[in-house]
Amino acid sequence: IIAFLLGLLVCLIIMLIIWPKRIAKLKSGEEVAISVGQYNITADDIYDNLKERYATEAIFNLVDKTYLNSIYELNSIDEEEIKENANYYYSQYENYYGVTKEEFLTQNGFLDENDFIDYLTIDYLRNKYYEDYLKKQITDKEVDQYYEENVIAPFDVEHILVSFDDFETEEEAKNLASQILSDLNNGTSWEALKNKYSDQSITESFEINYSSNLEESFMSAALSLSENSYSKSLVETSYGYHIIYKKELKAKPSKESITDNIKAILSNSLTLEEDYSYEIVLTKMREEANMKIND
Repeated sequence: IIAFLLGLLVCLIIMLIIWPKRIAKLKSGEEVAISVGQYNITADDIYDNLKERYATEAIFNLVDKTYLNSIYELNSIDEEEIKENANYYYSQYENYYGVTKEEFLTQNGFLDENDFIDYLTIDYLRNKYYEDYLKKQITDKEVDQYYEENVIAPFDVEHILVSFDDFETEEEAKNLASQILSDLNNGTSWEALKNKYSDQSITESFEINYSSNLEESFMSAALSLSENSYSKSLVETSYGYHIIYKKELKAKPSKESITDNIKAILSNSLTLEEDYSYEIVLTKMREEANMKIND
């Protein structure tokens, strides 16, 4: 009996030394997952293969989902934006490739629509974290400087555009725009001009503020005008020739009311710096989450 027990103990020690620490098994307890003729593919083979090929993405998805859900709570607006993003993919694939929503999901490896929404949600939260991280890098001093140098009192403008697209030559467009401006200088009212040349020009009204994305020539001309006045000369942009009418001048917004917007504008420039790339920021996020991979 003693010899048997000693032999069993030696066998167990040898098994512990030569066997791997973990052997993947199927739910049934079997180690062999697939038989190919006389050959066996074990659950361990599959595990190692999947880990080699897909583990990094799977791990990051699980870690990011867990951590981001702990710091963000999606509201109905967020959820609607994610659904709209999903519908955009469906419509684009249907329009360009002629595939249905179900075909799109299958071809891109999603189990069902909920799986796709889950994927988009993780991506949505990553982008949200990235934007918030960049905003945190902007100092109060930078916000103050931008506010003083760039934030203007908003105002409404209306302009008459003679578009290059509507004429064979730019000279023809300029001649018509010059005629409209001449009529205006000779006393024709703004409203009468809009009606008179409605078939040959475009009229638009909008507000100009510190975040307006306009061509420099148009922006400079509009800023130089006093309230309730129009440009005395033609303003040329890549679209054509403009006559600008500056209307109501409004109050300059307080710095506190637009601080978040200013940070968003300033942080956008950080995306061009290597230290603030999307991948590096997400790596820092995982460090912040104390991610440790034990395998």
